[in-house]
Amino acid sequence: SELLLPLAKAAEASLPKATRIASVDDDSFTREMDKLAFEALGLEAFVRGATREEIDGFPDFVASLDPPPSIVILDNRLDHPTMGTPFILGTELIPRLRALGYRGKIVMKTANDSSADIACFKAAGADDAIAKGMPINSLGR
Repeated sequence: SELLLPLAKAAEASLPKATRIASVDDDSFTREMDKLAFEALGLEAFVRGATREEIDGFPDFVASLDPPPSIVILDNRLDHPTMGTPFILGTELIPRLRALGYRGKIVMKTANDSSADIACFKAAGADDAIAKGMPINSLGR
């Protein structure tokens, strides 16, 4: 947690304390680290993706939250070990989120952060993208 404290201090000015974040990622280590980082920032975090059902049901889960999260973070490539092929692209969840009434910010989390990839994410309806391993406080910029 000592590593997370400087990140929390740096983010105080850019993310409001009342921010709720819902995130989906197929990697268990990443889910745990995201949850720890969000909580260190004083954010209410809802982290999913432990099963195929959690990935497939993520838009419905987000729609069930009251109040809704301010930010939804979608892993770009969701290929949970139990899923087999084909994997799900996070961008495939965007239309379902919007159809269910989600109006908050949607951010793609990706290892592919070229300008062409980001343009594809935005064309799919994402508001922004963040590179994997990027500090969470960059979401507020």
